[in-house]
Order: sequence, then C-alpha cells, then structure tokens
Amino acid sequence: LVQVAMLCLAATLAGTALTLYLLHGLLAPVRASAAALDAFDTHAVLPQLPEDGHDDAGLLMRGLNRSLRRIDDGVRELEWIARHDALTGALNRHGGNVQLTASIAALAEGAAFTVAVLDMDALKQINDQHGHDAGDRALVRIVQELKPLLGPKDWICRQGGDEFLVGLHDDVQALEGRLAEWAAALVASDPLLRVSIGLAGYVPGEHAHALCRRADTAMYRAKRSGAGISVELPA
Repeated sequence: LVQVAMLCLAATLAGTALTLYLLHGLLAPVRASAAALDAFDTHAVLPQLPEDGHDDAGLLMRGLNRSLRRIDDGVRELEWIARHDALTGALNRHGGNVQLTASIAALAEGAAFTVAVLDMDALKQINDQHGHDAGDRALVRIVQELKPLLGPKDWICRQGGDEFLVGLHDDVQALEGRLAEWAAALVASDPLLRVSIGLAGYVPGEHAHALCRRADTAMYRAKRSGAGISVELPA
C-alpha cells in the first residue's frame, strides 16, 4: 500500500509539473504582449510580436501590434501639430523656442550659430488690397523661398502674424550677404514681398532670449531705416 501510495504521489507530482510546464508555454504570448506594452509605455518602443499564428495568441499579438502602431502614429501627429504652424508648415512659437534651446545646447565649441528675425513689411497691404487668402499665400511663399537657404540643422519658425525666426548654423558675416541677396530677389519677383531682417550671432554663454532680443532689435532698426537688413552686435 505504501509503494502504491508513493507511486500515485509521484505520478501526481509529475502530472502537476507537466501541467505547469504546459501552462508556462501557453502563457508565453501573454507575457510577450505584457512586455511589449511595458516597453511601449516606458520607452515608446513599438512591438515586433510574431503575427503568423492562427490561434487566439496570434490574434492577440496581431491586434496588439496594430493598435500600438496606430497609437504611435497618432501621438507623432499630435506632437507635430503641437510644434508646427498649420498654415506654413514652419515651427510655431512653442516649437521654435524648443528648437532654439536645443540648437544652442548642441553647439560644438567654437561653432557658429546665428538667429535671424524676418518681418514682412506689407502683409497688411496685401490683405487689404487682395484679401487674406493672398496674404496667406505670401506667408507660405516666404517659408518656401527660405527653405533652399537652410542647412540640415537649420530651421524656421513662424513667431506669429508676419514675423519669422530662423536658426542658421553659420556666421553672421556669411549670412548677411546671402540673406540680402535673397530678400532682393524676393522683392524683384513681387514688390509687396518686402522683408526687414535682423541678425544676431550667438555668443557662448548667452541666453536664448537675449540672442532673440538682439536679432529683434536689429530687425526694427532695418525696418526704420529701410535698409532691409541689419546686424546687432553683442554688447
């Protein structure tokens, strides 16, 4: 009887162990799905779960892959909307502030960086004479015409209304001539597309707001004098 009892106990333990092993294997897709959700939530890493299964586990992982990709696409779209101007596609004020801070922080020692403030001189005149749609087209054209001047790290931001902030990884002396030629060509194509431009080169240790204020001061000086472009040197 003892031997029979021991045999039954051994068989029960073996069966239990086998059952637990099989359950562990059956729950593997659930663990993988939970790990994928955690990775997406913590690090925004999209899952690469296998999708070739035709059982319930395969349905679960295919659905999870699809849902998380849609969520990721939606988040990226919302992030783009939050940082870009809907009309021109340039960065908006918030996006420009973020990018300006990032550009300064990423500058290598001794690298040149210049901020340009551009203001359209005749946007109100365009709106009054030709309608707001024409004014919108003029703003879009400013951005499109500027893009060929931008390097891979450069950016343009619409500060609001008819004013733009441009971050350029080059020194003021080189940019002054290039932007003056660009502005002259713009006016030659359409006299109403006059812009006043202020430039300020970054000084190591300078705060981003101080840099923008210097460029803004130069822009208003150019507007008052009719010079078209002006450079504000550091104090």
